[in-house]
Amino acid sequence: MRDFTFTRVNFGEQLGEVPPTPFTGLPEPREDHIRGNAFIESLVRLMGLEIMTTKEKQGRRIHDIIPIQGREDSFSNEGSGNFPFHVEVPHYNRYNRPDFVAFLCLRGLANAETLFIDTRELEACVSRELMALLRQPLFKIKHGVSFGDEKYTVTEIAHKDGIWTVDLAEMIGVNEDGEAALAGLKEIISRTPSIIQSVTLRTGDFFIFDNLHFLHARKSWKEEVKYDGSQRWLKRVYLKKPR
Repeated sequence: MRDFTFTRVNFGEQLGEVPPTPFTGLPEPREDHIRGNAFIESLVRLMGLEIMTTKEKQGRRIHDIIPIQGREDSFSNEGSGNFPFHVEVPHYNRYNRPDFVAFLCLRGLANAETLFIDTRELEACVSRELMALLRQPLFKIKHGVSFGDEKYTVTEIAHKDGIWTVDLAEMIGVNEDGEAALAGLKEIISRTPSIIQSVTLRTGDFFIFDNLHFLHARKSWKEEVKYDGSQRWLKRVYLKKPR
């Protein structure tokens, strides 16, 4: 299997004409929408990966990621405001969360930037003292609004196997040490822009990244959204390596 750590390919010509963007993230029965789902499933099969499901989006395998009017500042896939660095499904056990996340961009937006940090580069910026705290279960993470509950999971941030558990929007320290460590991590990210990569998806882009070793964040582009069928529209799948 090839390395899909951070890959983008454009399939604009193969997509054909894209219908107007729906106004909700619910599945559409129209043939042109179903065709988009079939396209992303064919790409996943070619890569030798498997689509996994979670409780998100009512357990659907393929997610329509669309900005929803009135949800601009939501820390979810329905928002278009700032969304701090996180991994997908951070409250799942790190071995049960997606290995990869893939997007097929059906309709892009010029200013819709997604930011990425390779945690291996981030770790090189962390002091030994701070890393000792990040490796302890000093952090409480709230389950995302997309999952429909108000539960919390206690976790460490930097696991010894190199996987990170981060959701800076919904994570707090369980005590003073945890709060100090979280503040220290945020400070490192804010003063080390050299480790941050930016990706703006264009129509037809298929993009996949390693969810175990990359954090991602959304820069605000809510002022650019026009709710007239031209909204940004992504298809998203969570992926696992075959066991």
